[in-house]
Amino acid sequence: MRDVTIYTLNTSNKSPQPSDAALKKLAKETGGRYFSEMSTNKLKQAFAAIEKEIRNRYALSYQPDDLQDDGRFRRIRITAEKSGRRFRVHTRKGYYAPLASSAE
Repeated sequence: MRDVTIYTLNTSNKSPQPSDAALKKLAKETGGRYFSEMSTNKLKQAFAAIEKEIRNRYALSYQPDDLQDDGRFRRIRITAEKSGRRFRVHTRKGYYAPLASSAE
């Protein structure tokens, strides 16, 4: 998957579940969030939180000057602050650099 944010919800009222680790990992790796132990009220809150995040998204892009087409994983870290107030940023942990084309 590329450039997709995934939000995961465990709708079981019981925790922990065997699937929790996989759901957490999928959400974290794509910049999404994981929600668990969903009562009816918590489910509504989770969808409201997801909606709020999606409505308040920004798209950032950059390309390093020394980008090498070697297919290696590059970590990214984004912080946001204004007037001394830090903001929560949900993002993926990094990206894979493209591989050089062997057809050249």
